[in-house]
Amino acid sequence: MRASNHMSQILSFMREGSLFVDVILDPTTKEELYGKIVIPSCMEASLQNTFASGFANLLYTAEYYALRFIFRQDVTGVTASLGFANVSQTSSVKLNNEIRTSGQSYIYTVGWKSDWPGVNFQSPATLTTSQGQILFQFAAALHCRVLSNVDSSLFRIAEDYRSDWITIWSMNPRNPDVRTSLSPIYFAHPYSVEMGGSAQDIFQRFGMSTVELQTMNQHIVDVNSLKPGDVVCVIPRWHSVRSGNGASICV
Repeated sequence: MRASNHMSQILSFMREGSLFVDVILDPTTKEELYGKIVIPSCMEASLQNTFASGFANLLYTAEYYALRFIFRQDVTGVTASLGFANVSQTSSVKLNNEIRTSGQSYIYTVGWKSDWPGVNFQSPATLTTSQGQILFQFAAALHCRVLSNVDSSLFRIAEDYRSDWITIWSMNPRNPDVRTSLSPIYFAHPYSVEMGGSAQDIFQRFGMSTVELQTMNQHIVDVNSLKPGDVVCVIPRWHSVRSGNGASICV
């Protein structure tokens, strides 16, 4: 695999499960490996039922999918089946007992879409277990959010993104001392890049540095190559933020 200026970031995305790579072997290349990088679409859903509650993530491409269900309750050993309203076939989903941290347990599955013909991930879905059914529906994942866990606090999230807890609280109006595990929390404001916009415009408008923008937008390999319509996460630095005409707001 040839070196790349962004290879360390790409490998990090792969480890996090946010990037899939097909590796195709060519017997004529003296054992070199060639990879095809595929950027998946991301969807999410909240799970609510009397016996279990949590959150679902879906990553998918034109060829395959990866589903992960995260529960607040211990569902160790539970076997489940997943079905969508537009297809009659279900997919077996089993819990991996080794994936359990901080009081949360996971059910997950990875498969090929060709094995699930006609599936529409945006149609109503049913997760069926021996303990009951959970009805839910996936929607496009929103930008600039993190999923809280039992150890999360506004202070910790603010520290991770070089912010402060009051700024984080202002984007998530609820009691700052009470947080539900596995609830999405905004850590920054989503900002859509406009025609002719650039990273430099964002630096000047919101008073952010290159490092800060990269820290909050790890899904973007190169913040200096933004395109119109790209969504970036920003936290305005009020002491140096600028208005639309470039004038200083704080004097």
